[in-house]
Amino acid sequence: METHMQDLETLKETIRLEIRKELKIKEGAENLQKVTTDKRSRSHIATILKNCSEKLDVLHSELQTCLAQVPDEDDSGTDMTMPGSPPAQRKNMTTQSLETLDKQLNIELKVKAGAENMMRMYSNAKSSKDRKLLSEAQQMYSDSKTKVEVLRMRIMRMQGQQASVTSPDKLDDPLG
Repeated sequence: METHMQDLETLKETIRLEIRKELKIKEGAENLQKVTTDKRSRSHIATILKNCSEKLDVLHSELQTCLAQVPDEDDSGTDMTMPGSPPAQRKNMTTQSLETLDKQLNIELKVKAGAENMMRMYSNAKSSKDRKLLSEAQQMYSDSKTKVEVLRMRIMRMQGQQASVTSPDKLDDPLG
């Protein structure tokens, strides 16, 4: 299990490096496109830009898939450690997990808001440094948006688990 998590982290880092590399290639191609006047060269550069965009889309998709897999592994790990625990203990663990997920969600929402602010600030980027910062802010926003969605799904799943843990107790109590 631990090696699987390490492999996943390594894969995520490799994908992020590939994304950075493609962003640099794309930025260079965009700069070339601005100064190139030859129609044939501009056509070639347009092809390079198209390929970079397609590769970036694939890499972002792969990264989102990796990010979505990490939380699922965490969930199964906590479920496996206490399979025979009493319902009250499972409810307590679920409540703690929900609190932790809620904290993570609040942090990630702040990161997302910060990325949105950065994108607004650099939206009229003139220099290549500003365009690079805009690109990084867009990447941060995309990653954060994915994490927020994953965390919300996990919270909903945990709330469903908590409801299923508490519902058998209510069946035993004729007044509840």
